[in-house]
Amino acid sequence: MLNLDGYVRKHTEITLGSKEFTFSELSLADLGAFLGYTKEQLRKAQKERSGEIIAYIKELGLELTPEVILEKVLHPLTDEEVEEYMSSFEGVTYAAYLSMKSYHPGATLEEVANLIQATDMDKVTAALGLGDDGDGKKKMRVKPPKKQSVSQ
Repeated sequence: MLNLDGYVRKHTEITLGSKEFTFSELSLADLGAFLGYTKEQLRKAQKERSGEIIAYIKELGLELTPEVILEKVLHPLTDEEVEEYMSSFEGVTYAAYLSMKSYHPGATLEEVANLIQATDMDKVTAALGLGDDGDGKKKMRVKPPKKQSVSQ
């Protein structure tokens, strides 16, 4: 059995607002949880969008069966969709939540979301081990959420 006594993950202290918080670099377990959460959120969005599309098609009076529509909408997730969500504000917020929970165990996802400002994103992604490596190249570029409408 691996002895982890005294093991401390790499961590970074960041001032957000007027308070200092400790972020741990994400472990493989955290990244696995992050990926699972991402896929769950994308699936929820697909199902929600499916309902909207079905309602819209019925409203238009088109003769498409819900099964045909769902087959097109509920496709297997692509790597690009997963990466896009993971680098969104929502994705980075969840990763920050995973990172903070060992040093700030009482923090909720909502509290973390309210804590981090858009101007903090570069230093937060760097603290997570997802930002700049020091070579000027970012591992993850945070993107604002896309607005989608049914008629697109």
